[in-house]
Amino acid sequence: MKRLYLVLCILLVNHLISKSQDTQFSQFYAAPCLLNPAFAGTSDYGRLVLNYRNQWPELNKAFTTYSAAGDMKLDQLHGGAGIAVMSDVIGAGDMIANQIHFMYSYIVKLDHRWSLSMGIQASIIQNTINWNKLVFPDMIDPIKGAVQQTGQQTPDYGLKRNFADFTAGFALYTTDFYLGFATHHLSQPGNSLYNNETSKLERNYLLQAGYMIKGSSRERGKTPWIYYPSLILEKQGEMKQINYGLYAKKESFVGGLWYRQNLNFQADALIFLAGVYLNDYKVSYSYDLPISSLLGHTYSSHELTIGILFSKPPKQMKMQALPCPDF
Repeated sequence: MKRLYLVLCILLVNHLISKSQDTQFSQFYAAPCLLNPAFAGTSDYGRLVLNYRNQWPELNKAFTTYSAAGDMKLDQLHGGAGIAVMSDVIGAGDMIANQIHFMYSYIVKLDHRWSLSMGIQASIIQNTINWNKLVFPDMIDPIKGAVQQTGQQTPDYGLKRNFADFTAGFALYTTDFYLGFATHHLSQPGNSLYNNETSKLERNYLLQAGYMIKGSSRERGKTPWIYYPSLILEKQGEMKQINYGLYAKKESFVGGLWYRQNLNFQADALIFLAGVYLNDYKVSYSYDLPISSLLGHTYSSHELTIGILFSKPPKQMKMQALPCPDF
């Protein structure tokens, strides 16, 4: 128990005093608008995606993330719009970061093959500490655990902070290829409850690229396999990371394998994914199999995604959909 409280305390303090790193989903293409606002409205269908991530459950709810994101194509705006909400919970609610994002993309058809989408995003973020759930050294009994009252006083600077944030990006694509780039935290807002000058959100640079390959079916009437080799390159402060892998889809089933590492070729995890289509619904599960160790231990992660597709709008814009993977 002492070790568990110590690890959670280290995680919490490190989050408060260090340069923060954004939440990372293994199924990052399931909610593409969270990656790049230029992806808003680039599908033929309206989308609503629900994500749940349980990171390092061996540490008893170290990080739990919930998100919901929706977007659709809008003729009147010459592009698309989207909205996303996210809640990032550290520990058993010791610290919570709530976010809401508003996205808009302007889409231009360059010629009969190429389209360009340019997107912007405005966000409101709230960081909150739940003082009643924190565990301090003077609360811990050597035998019974954290059962005593603490002598610590609530800090004068408060337990809640709200701030605005902004993102911009673009995506260049055809019916089977896409290349996108986005910069998050353009204004580098301070996210600390104590000193915003020493704890600013580092800009997060994301490069996305992928290709859709349709296989051939030897049997007439059979649906061929569709393959989505893709990669995402990310840099935020000292963190430099690349994810690359492949999704394969056939009829109602999809499977995928991804590899995540930093740019010094140090492996992080293998990511396995399996999913199924149920009419206009999609359900997928992914498991992060750790390859590296953290503090001498390997910690896994689990992710569940539910996607809902809405029918095409009655009046379609004259542009193709961006060929992003469905999961």
